[in-house]
Amino acid sequence: MQKEAIITQISADMENFLNEHLHSAFYALAFDCNTEYAEFLVCMNTEDDFRQTLRDYQEDDKRYCTDAASIKDLRYNPGDWEHTDISEIELFSEDELAAQYQDDIERQCADMLQLGDRVIQ
Repeated sequence: MQKEAIITQISADMENFLNEHLHSAFYALAFDCNTEYAEFLVCMNTEDDFRQTLRDYQEDDKRYCTDAASIKDLRYNPGDWEHTDISEIELFSEDELAAQYQDDIERQCADMLQLGDRVIQ
């Protein structure tokens, strides 16, 4: 998938999402590139969603009650956010990945990171 097509899809998906969440205030936006599966995700979170996630974590792990570093990591970890698939782009199909990279996961990951960098620049 070319950079322009990725940006077009992200823009359209973001517009739809924001129109559905007109009264939400978001504290963070992340572009999450899953290099192993060649997926590019756009994620956002609100303060209310973060507080709920933190409460859920605190029930299972008491370090989330007192450890500022753990709380900060949770706050900015897109994998723990409420809105993790605002835009989900499959950069390559499984067959395309297998044909291009075989089992060279290091090269695949490096190429996916490079593509992600080009998209956000």
